[in-house]
Amino acid sequence: RGQPGVGVYRYLFAQPLESSGALVRALGAWHGVELASVFQTFGRGMATPTENELAVERAVLGYWTRFAATGDPNGGSDARWAPYATGEPLLRIAAPSREERGWRNAECDYVDSVVQVMSPVP
Repeated sequence: RGQPGVGVYRYLFAQPLESSGALVRALGAWHGVELASVFQTFGRGMATPTENELAVERAVLGYWTRFAATGDPNGGSDARWAPYATGEPLLRIAAPSREERGWRNAECDYVDSVVQVMSPVP
């Protein structure tokens, strides 16, 4: 839930650290890896960032800044980020970013069913 009248936006950060060593690249994108984009730290203490990493960094800066200023992350030449509506869609942030639907819905539905059994709604 959020502030009335302000959209909620769902994303999947999918940009791996291409400029890192083979082991880190093999991990793909993991929880927290987007923070290098959010805080604009690509290239600080790391290898020279790739053009894809820099493009994602610019896009994330735009999305987060516009959202903080207006409540809407959309604008500029970045891919449109649709508001969250009953789980769909989400923005897959990578080079290039795109809208995605149905991402792991079966897995999420299973977890929801288990949680309901373990802690039924009063």
